[in-house]
Amino acid sequence: MATKVDFDTTSRLIICHVGVTELDVKKDLYSDGKEDWLVDSELNKFIFPIYGVGGNPTVGTQSIEPYFFLRAGWQIRPYEADHNLIVSGNLFVEGGGNPFVPTLGDYTVSINQITTITNVTTIGADEVWKTVIENDFTAEELLRLFASILVGKTSIQNLGGGNAIVKFKDLLNTKDRVTAQVSGSERTNVLLDGT
Repeated sequence: MATKVDFDTTSRLIICHVGVTELDVKKDLYSDGKEDWLVDSELNKFIFPIYGVGGNPTVGTQSIEPYFFLRAGWQIRPYEADHNLIVSGNLFVEGGGNPFVPTLGDYTVSINQITTITNVTTIGADEVWKTVIENDFTAEELLRLFASILVGKTSIQNLGGGNAIVKFKDLLNTKDRVTAQVSGSERTNVLLDGT
């Protein structure tokens, strides 16, 4: 049950209880709010105002950090007094906007949102170039093949009758990267060397 907030379905507000200066988005808003929605017959007439994405396992014990979104115009109102509200967790408004509304009275409320972006795996440049893109060719090998076709030297052996063998050299002019047998403008056989 939500112990730190109340849900006002008429004004679409999540209203903090008096004295609440800390909110954990996952626990205090999402999880506890879901429990209220399940047991309160008035609340469960409405769509739950928060949805989450993430939380999925990645590698080992790591997981993608959860992100929570307020939907359908719902916002959060701090309690009526001067105070500092600390909100822990990734909280956003569906479609953009501010998740918080001011107090009704003339109070100063400072809201500090603590978000997390942990457990994001960064792939190094070497791993990207070694990634197989298509037909067992890595990104690095494909780039070599593209370069030879775009700017490498070529040689053409005319076989007669509109047939020929076209060879595209590597940029150092030391090996044939692409050897294509052509008939007219159609490639009928292609050998590739991206190493």
